Amino acid sequence: MVLCTQSKFFEAACFNGFKESTASRIDLSENDPCYITLMIDFLYTQNYDPTTSGICSFKLTDTHNIPQTHLSIQALGD
Repeated sequence: MVLCTQSKFFEAACFNGFKESTASRIDLSENDPCYITLMIDFLYTQNYDPTTSGICSFKLTDTHNIPQTHLSIQALGD
């Protein structure tokens, strides 16, 4: 339920009659697992650190990737 209260996307997917609400499953397989992990971290804690997340740290050795990471996470949550 936390996801639904923090994200309009998840709220709509769960409660607005989309196929996800009847299947009780949301397919995010087309999205990078790193970004999904960080987005869920943020939705639950209102914070995340892309430089220390275990699943993502190997992708973020170049600090130029961090702004792109922030944008990707925001796009996922919308």
